[in-house]
Amino acid sequence: METEKKIQAEPGSGQKTGFWQKKFFGRVLMKRKLLMVMTVVLAVWMGTGVVFAQDRKTEIVLNVGTITTYGGELTFAGFAMAVGPQLNLHLTKGFMLSPEATLLTDFSDVVGLAGVTMNYFGKGFFIGAGTVLPVSITMGLGVGELLPKVHLGYHGRKISLSIYMISSFNEFFRYGLLGANLGYRF
Repeated sequence: METEKKIQAEPGSGQKTGFWQKKFFGRVLMKRKLLMVMTVVLAVWMGTGVVFAQDRKTEIVLNVGTITTYGGELTFAGFAMAVGPQLNLHLTKGFMLSPEATLLTDFSDVVGLAGVTMNYFGKGFFIGAGTVLPVSITMGLGVGELLPKVHLGYHGRKISLSIYMISSFNEFFRYGLLGANLGYRF
């Protein structure tokens, strides 16, 4: 009788489940995860095939700029310097993936921003969105939460100019950071 209850129990119902059910549902979840990983690997593989087929596979950009706050009483209260490298990986003719690492400093504290953006670029302009992860360096090593980043700018031969906004997912246009960068590509 007890064996029949174990077989009839459904996951999440609060009833005891048998070993075979846990193993079965574990395998189903593992197959879904494996399918998702294989899909991502296939997409990356297809993208890199396009990348290696182009004349310019990657670009390294050195950015220098400034950043300030917006929202509330702290709007434009002070400016900080932003400097860091960026790697532009051309996936297709109009899209590029750009991992970046930026150091922000007001000459007393240093915060790092590690992030990645997906950019669309046309003739002379680009627009993109992604996420950044703030890491406090001088005030004790600490990691913040993922923050969305949106930016747009000019994409010239060797120079790029961009403006960007970083905020939280909850209060996107209410509080955040505004910045501008001048980048040199090689």
